[in-house]
Amino acid sequence: MATAKEETKETLLSKLGADNIEALAKKIWLAGLGAYGRSFDEVQNRYEKANADSQKFFEELVKRGEKLQDDAESRLKDGRTTLEGRIEKLKKYATFSSNNEMNEKIDDVNRKLDVISRDLKKKAS
Repeated sequence: MATAKEETKETLLSKLGADNIEALAKKIWLAGLGAYGRSFDEVQNRYEKANADSQKFFEELVKRGEKLQDDAESRLKDGRTTLEGRIEKLKKYATFSSNNEMNEKIDDVNRKLDVISRDLKKKAS
């Protein structure tokens, strides 16, 4: 006894005929092939877009890195200049204290203090 599915298949096959079945099978095959081709094209398009985006992203990172490096070098140069200036001031100060000019200034201050001290003693007496 044939089931309803089997009867439907047999009825369909007898109505279509051998040529129509072959044409239908070929269309099914071509539809599958077309789906594969479409999927392949979509994957390829996504790959190309991702590749272009990643290249753009990489270039942006390179530009950002160059800017950061330039900023760092500029700050380092400014810091070095400031530090060198401070070192020069310290050198001058260190040599100034052993210099005759410093001794002369100290002597001058001592003389002025002596004069002030004598004047105060005179006024106090």
